[in-house]
Amino acid sequence: DFGLIVGGIYEDGIDFSLASGASACFELTSPTTLPVLAGANRAVVDPQVEIPGFGVCSQ
Repeated sequence: DFGLIVGGIYEDGIDFSLASGASACFELTSPTTLPVLAGANRAVVDPQVEIPGFGVCSQ
């Protein structure tokens, strides 16, 4: 389940939820020059990041 949020400048994002205990790998494939910001603190993470935790994808 996810929702795409599109707003003013620098406000775009994706909100989604996973089943309890599940994990997923998020991968930004294009454009590759943009940073991926994650979490409430908007931390810069790798373009391929595991959720939850924002670590390295285990896949």
